[in-house]
Amino acid sequence: MRSIESQVLGAGTATDEARRRRGTAGVGLGLGVALLLTACGGTTSGATDAESTGASTGGTLTIQTPWGESNPYYAPFEEIVAAYEGANPDVDVKVITNSMEQNQRIFTNSVLAGDAPDLIITNPVRDALAWVEQGATVPVTEYLEEWGLASKIYEDAQQEVNWLTEDGQLRGFPLVGFVWPTWYHSEDLQAAGVPVPATEEDVNAFVSALGGDGSVVVGGSDWSGFNAFLQTLQAYLSIEDLNRLAAEGGWSDNEDARKGVEWFVKLREVGFWSPDSTGQTVDGANAAFQGMQTAGITLISDYFGDVPEDLASSIELGGIPVPADANVDKPVVMAAYTASGVMISTSGRDENLDVIRSFVEHLYEPESIAMFVDQAGMVAAAEYDTSQPVSNALLAAANSPEFRDSVTFVQASNIPSTVVENLTRAASIAWTRNASAEQILEAMDAVY
Repeated sequence: MRSIESQVLGAGTATDEARRRRGTAGVGLGLGVALLLTACGGTTSGATDAESTGASTGGTLTIQTPWGESNPYYAPFEEIVAAYEGANPDVDVKVITNSMEQNQRIFTNSVLAGDAPDLIITNPVRDALAWVEQGATVPVTEYLEEWGLASKIYEDAQQEVNWLTEDGQLRGFPLVGFVWPTWYHSEDLQAAGVPVPATEEDVNAFVSALGGDGSVVVGGSDWSGFNAFLQTLQAYLSIEDLNRLAAEGGWSDNEDARKGVEWFVKLREVGFWSPDSTGQTVDGANAAFQGMQTAGITLISDYFGDVPEDLASSIELGGIPVPADANVDKPVVMAAYTASGVMISTSGRDENLDVIRSFVEHLYEPESIAMFVDQAGMVAAAEYDTSQPVSNALLAAANSPEFRDSVTFVQASNIPSTVVENLTRAASIAWTRNASAEQILEAMDAVY
């Protein structure tokens, strides 16, 4: 019998509830231009075929996830776990859910308390980047072939730098990828008679047609706005320089970083970025966009499954526009295979490896992955049945050749855990009206 627990800290306020809605990619490290989306195809429905995985030897399995009841991933994961229980009635499964913001902290505390779950589903950022070295989790490279996962998890996902330790071992099994486009209400574009903005000229026409009032909103106070800001800089700034600056500082002295910030400021001042982004959270921004209060939003694909079908079909996807002298010639969109994956705790490996193996093999069956794709609009990091059309309109749009040919995919930065929170806080000044490029750069450098 399975039990579901929630360990979200706080008093269950409206803000807490919003935060329970989904996991996020945070500041994962990206992939090359051979984008994960090329693998996205169709789905199948129904429970995973239990006979396709090896039977466990019985016992208890504890899994910690960032997928609460309001999260699009909750329902398919429930089905996958239920199918596993049906095939393994001798296993007692316990699922603990948290918000993504608190998921890693709670796991770290459970390790210190000697009560770590067997598996944790999380993204390979911040605290998780040190868990293998600290002995909290174990590298999983040796299990790839043994458990039949090497041929199922996409090779690009296995090579994501954030998933790898310094000696090249996998920290965990990649499961969920992401793409981070800018979403536009097609009726706003049609009413204004303008295309999805790609250039400075397009931006001016777009903003003018909308009356000069804020067009594209983000969560300017959190990770959502921070990543939109970094994507904007990547019109000029290479991923190599971005990672170096993120680790060492020196933003003000880098010409490309300065150009990127100046371009961001220009977009903000002409009205491309909504002034409502200042102090906004990602869930507040999403609510504003879904409520038709803003023409666009820059938002990660984790939210694809959160959009009602009738609204999803009327959204067009693009990227953040770039100026004429940018180092890329098309709007930028960040993408990676680092939204979520499965890590094995050291205690779980030592005490429960047979049960862990049987569940992980079950989780990576193509039918299981297809459930996530179908029900949550997941950008998959592993193979599944692509013979049927994609049911999620936004995922289908993101997978279309028209979209992929119209944007430049950029990698996400690899920001040290000792820096990322303070840098996110410092960069939030960028969303404040009239904050100059110089002020933004100085605030970022002050972190170091």
